[in-house]
Amino acid sequence: MYGDILFKIKIKKTKEALTPMQKINETNEPGKPTKSLYLMAALYVAAGVYHFVSPQFYYAIMPPYIPFPYACIYISGVAEALLGILLLNSKTRYLAVWGIIALLIAVFPANMQMLINYIHENNPRIWVAALRLPLQIPLILWAWSFLPKSKANKKRFENSHI
Repeated sequence: MYGDILFKIKIKKTKEALTPMQKINETNEPGKPTKSLYLMAALYVAAGVYHFVSPQFYYAIMPPYIPFPYACIYISGVAEALLGILLLNSKTRYLAVWGIIALLIAVFPANMQMLINYIHENNPRIWVAALRLPLQIPLILWAWSFLPKSKANKKRFENSHI
């Protein structure tokens, strides 16, 4: 009983140190998917599929210095969809989170190109292109929130699915 009380106190102190996004993503069972995780996975799968539905959209925002633009569009589409799927499995979630973070950084030049294009075209939706740039930060933090927060939790997370 005394051990249970200490465990609950430790859990409460740990919860207080979490960021708001980490509290949303927290579950009692390590590695168990949350609604937030399902939402993120669905968004990345849908975005990945959209690369194949409308590759011309991505071609228009591809920086001109990127070789083989359509190959890059299809590869990034497969990567987005695959990473979204990998998020759902606790065994592959750690890899998926880091893959999503890397992908968000890798596509930043395309978001910049979109803004440059919209400025040159006097596009009335320039605000959409401008919003995409800082939006990368909360998307990275959202993905980051699914990582284990300490070495002990990481070990617990890894052992939860063995």
